[in-house]
Amino acid sequence: MSQKIKCLIVEDEPPAMQLMETYIQKLPVLELAGKCYDALEAMDWLKKQTADVIFLDINMPSLTGLEMAG
Repeated sequence: MSQKIKCLIVEDEPPAMQLMETYIQKLPVLELAGKCYDALEAMDWLKKQTADVIFLDINMPSLTGLEMAG
């Protein structure tokens, strides 16, 4: 059995978060490792855990996705 791709969703809008979670659950190769509702929460999450892929919202209130990625 091959290893699943661990995904982190960073999204401040609940409907978009739910949509991404649904897509990830439909693909057997993906595993939802975590969900964060802003970039600061995601940065704390990443200090303790890892993800292979991060689905990162660009426009968030505290820190934008671009600022987090930069």
